[in-house]
Amino acid sequence: QAAASCEPSPAPHAACLAPPSYSMATLRSATGALRAAAPRSRLARIGLLHGRFFSQLPAITTAVDGEVGTPSFRRRFKDGSGKEVSPWHDIPLHTGEAGVFNAVIEIPKMTKPKMEVAIKEPCNPIAQDVKKGKLRDYH
Repeated sequence: QAAASCEPSPAPHAACLAPPSYSMATLRSATGALRAAAPRSRLARIGLLHGRFFSQLPAITTAVDGEVGTPSFRRRFKDGSGKEVSPWHDIPLHTGEAGVFNAVIEIPKMTKPKMEVAIKEPCNPIAQDVKKGKLRDYH
């Protein structure tokens, strides 16, 4: 299935694989339920990326632009062919396995930088939030 183009848009792309009723809040809340309900064997599929947990998606990788802690920092998502994709529109919620969901975590547990999906940028990379010209931290 072809990935959607990364043009900024307020509405989901037509090629979105997850139903439009799912939001980032749903993805975030599904992670806690998944970790609480999943047997140990399923949790074995959760790995570490830069010290942070992520659900392994063989076809999706991340690439970092800029330095962490600077306004230019971006974490971009790429499909198996290396094409940049949107974590909002191109990563499906459902994995096809009962009770297992994909999730994009903006602020991993035990971290301070307030990272957010940059919804006004093409392909929606994750970036540190800026307010009044200063990088924001989560309290």
